[in-house]
Amino acid sequence: MTARLCFVFLLLFLAAGRAAALSVPDRQAVETEVSRLDAQRIAAILQGDIKALERLYSDDLVYIHSAGRIDTKKGYLGALAAGNLTYFSIRLRRSAPWEGMPPS
Repeated sequence: MTARLCFVFLLLFLAAGRAAALSVPDRQAVETEVSRLDAQRIAAILQGDIKALERLYSDDLVYIHSAGRIDTKKGYLGALAAGNLTYFSIRLRRSAPWEGMPPS
């Protein structure tokens, strides 16, 4: 086995170990934080709080509307600010984010 092949196997082994490294408490902490941020996002959309959405959304956001129209962060927030998009309610059907992942 060449040194390069050994190195590739080592990298694959390390990457696989890292992917499964989150313990259950870590997963719960991540899930809690994601849920908290998503609740802030939903509240900001319903309240029309553009400043909060600017903070929550990444600058490279790509928003795909249900009708298939594609917006950038600037375009999406601009449509919200102009009143072209109005949300009266948001209902989510949630599933566990770690569903289907093997236990640590």
